[in-house]
Amino acid sequence: YLMASCVVFLISNLPVISRNAHQAGTDMGADLGATILAWLFVAPLGLYLVAAVMRVFTKALGCKASWFEVRLVLFWSLLASTPFILLNGLTAGLIGPGIQLNIIGALWGLVFLWVFIGGLRAACKDSA
Repeated sequence: YLMASCVVFLISNLPVISRNAHQAGTDMGADLGATILAWLFVAPLGLYLVAAVMRVFTKALGCKASWFEVRLVLFWSLLASTPFILLNGLTAGLIGPGIQLNIIGALWGLVFLWVFIGGLRAACKDSA
């Protein structure tokens, strides 16, 4: 789930990279390489760290969900919210910064939180 999410996040950045390269009149190779490195190598490590912190946080709140369950909830939440991140990338690439991009970003955040909190509630309830 994590790598599929990261690939979709990478794809969502392509319109922005293309727009920036076109506006600057430069080649998009360097930006594309940096984005690939960030989403396929660095982001998974950071997201595993976020999952570990969430496990410690949920354990402190009395949730008995396992490390695997908390990690699965986080990674599934990312994957489930990818349609909104793709829309966010298209909006950023075609329209650029503005209120539309902020609205789509907020929608993505709300969907992610909705799935994440619902998943955590289910994982904590099942493990209790």
